[in-house]
Amino acid sequence: MKKMTGEEFSKKLGDDGLVKIILYKLSCGEKVALTVTGNSMLPFLADGRDKVVLQKIEKLPKKGDIVFYRRKNGAYVLHRVVKRKGELFYFSGDAQLRVEGPVGKGQLLAVCKEVERDGKTIKSNSISWLSYKLRFFKAKRD
Repeated sequence: MKKMTGEEFSKKLGDDGLVKIILYKLSCGEKVALTVTGNSMLPFLADGRDKVVLQKIEKLPKKGDIVFYRRKNGAYVLHRVVKRKGELFYFSGDAQLRVEGPVGKGQLLAVCKEVERDGKTIKSNSISWLSYKLRFFKAKRD
């Protein structure tokens, strides 16, 4: 049997199939690394340069957390929480001005606690991550 590339495997499974595998792995307590696609999270996350390490959501995300969620239209998105009202969340990509929401708790799939870049790991509690988060909110002026 011919070995498939990651891209061929993705096309064969489709987004829903891949997400089912990701959610299963997360439910087993595993972390899942995904290569960033798109530029909505620039400059913090760049297309093809960075990998996000997702993990199961243990407690509701807070302002500044990066969350993997599913829109009502079925699209999967990785954006930052800019506001929370109870169990409703409002998101934006770092490179975007538009805020999306409300997004319900049931649409949240995973949280990003680490980024892999150039062979190094950046954790969500690191100085570089926290200083970027502060700059992001200062620029957004929410």
